[in-house]
Amino acid sequence: MWADEDWRNLSQGAQHLYLLLLTHSTLNYAGVAEWRPRRLAAMTAGKTADDIKHDAAELAAGLFIVVDEETEEVLVRSFVKHDGLMKQPRLVVSMTLAFASVASSRIRQVIAFEVQKLREKQPDLRAWDVAQAQTVLAFSGRSAAEFALGFAHGFTPNVDQDLGLRTTTATATKNKSSSSEVADATPRPEVLELLDLLDAEIERNGGKKPSRTKKNVDAARLLLDRDQHTVEQVAAAIRWAQGDEFWRSNILSMSKLREKYDQLRLAAKRKPGVPTPTAVKQPPAVTVDESRRRREEAAERARLATPDFLKGAAHVA
Repeated sequence: MWADEDWRNLSQGAQHLYLLLLTHSTLNYAGVAEWRPRRLAAMTAGKTADDIKHDAAELAAGLFIVVDEETEEVLVRSFVKHDGLMKQPRLVVSMTLAFASVASSRIRQVIAFEVQKLREKQPDLRAWDVAQAQTVLAFSGRSAAEFALGFAHGFTPNVDQDLGLRTTTATATKNKSSSSEVADATPRPEVLELLDLLDAEIERNGGKKPSRTKKNVDAARLLLDRDQHTVEQVAAAIRWAQGDEFWRSNILSMSKLREKYDQLRLAAKRKPGVPTPTAVKQPPAVTVDESRRRREEAAERARLATPDFLKGAAHVA
C-alpha cells in the first residue's frame, strides 16, 4: 500500500478514513461497510460528519471507494482482488453471499466489474470453479470511474468554469484494462500533446525541457486515465504553472506536475490571474495544436532523413 504513489498522494484525512473502513466492524467479505458519516466521525476525536464526507470525496475521486448515500453503503473497491479472498474457495462462497446482501445496485455493479477484471488477469484461480462465483461473473459490471463524477475535482484558474470529468464505460464482455493499470501502454496522441506542451512552455521560460522518460509519459497518461482529468484541464494546469513565478521553477517535469496537481489547483483558486512580468518580453504560449504541428513536422524531417528515402530519391533522379 505504502509503495503506491496514488495512496501516498492522499491527504491524511483520506488515508485515515480508508484504514477506518478497512477495519470497520461492518465490513463484509465483498468489501462493503455501512456508510454513516456521523457514526464514523464519532470514532475519532475532533472529527465531524462533514470531515468524513470531505475525505470520502477525495477517496471516491481517486477510485478508492464507491459511496451510495441512498442505501448507506460504501465499497472499498480493491478489497476483493487484494485481500486474497479469491484464492480460497470457502471464502469465495462468503463473498458471493455478501455480494447478494448488498442493497446498492451501483456497488454490486462495481464489485462484479472488479471480479470480472480479476478473472481476465488470473484465469487459473480456483475461485472460478466455485458455482456461486458464476452469479457475480454473470452480473452486469461497471467501472467505479462511472460513478466518480460527483466527487472528482477538476483544475482551472477560473473557479467558475464547468469542471467536466471524462468517464469510462466497461463491461464484462468487453473489458479492456484501463491505461492506469498498463505500465507499458503506447503513448496516445493526447498524451504526447500534453508532454509537448509542457516541454514548449518550459523552454519558453528559458528552462531545459525534461527528458521523455517512462515516468513522465506514465504521469501524463495517469493524469487522464486514473486521475480522470481532461486534456483541457491538464493543459490549463501546465500553462498556469508555467505562468506563475513560483511554480514555473518547481514544475519541470510531467511527473512533478501530477504529484503537485491538487496543490496547483488550490493555488489557482486563491489567485486565478497571474500577470506576465512586464520586464521580460514573453513569446506567445504554445497551443496544443501548435505542439502537434511541431511534432508532425519533426516526424516528417526524420522520415526524409532516412537512408531508404535518400536511396529512393537518388534512384528516381
